Amino acid sequence: MTTQLVSAAPNRHGRAIAASVSRIMRLRDGMRGETNATHPFVHIDCGDGRVAALVSASAARVALGADRAPPRRGAVPTVACLGDRLPFPDGAAAYVVLSDVLGCATDPVRLVRAALRVARHGVILCDRLVKRRGDRLLLRALDLADGRRTPRYWTERQWWEMAERAGAHVTHWDRVRDVYPAPASWMVGGHLHVVMVLEPEPPNA
Repeated sequence: MTTQLVSAAPNRHGRAIAASVSRIMRLRDGMRGETNATHPFVHIDCGDGRVAALVSASAARVALGADRAPPRRGAVPTVACLGDRLPFPDGAAAYVVLSDVLGCATDPVRLVRAALRVARHGVILCDRLVKRRGDRLLLRALDLADGRRTPRYWTERQWWEMAERAGAHVTHWDRVRDVYPAPASWMVGGHLHVVMVLEPEPPNA
């Protein structure tokens, strides 16, 4: 497990993800009346952990990271994790965060199932969304410009179908705001990134 040493702030994309995730955690914790956040959240494919650290500070909840190549100097404690083999007991975390992960996952459904097993209060997904003609090409260009991998890009219907195959249902759906600076945000629109919460389907569903 890495130690908490990295302190630089995430880039704009990371800050936007962190703002959306922490807002959802605070909202859902408030709805449950949970003022003592005893369980951590887990950020899968967390990289250097800076986004998870920002969420932790804003949501007042301890962060743990899991990554296929844990950094020697991470912003949060991080364990090695490969694919959908999450090294955490059932219900060990309040939330599991998957940010820009499923589009590149070998088996997205199995990964979501594994995340649902670990999460007590839901899996928070932040990822790309295709709504209009040309969005796939635009997202690919933006990802290439940022030096990111170019994963598969899904429509809203495809996201909901993936959740259903994983035995989950969507309990929160919203767009991720302020991913791109102006004037790029005006030109590309604010619909290209979505944040959602998945929870297990009830046994009798």
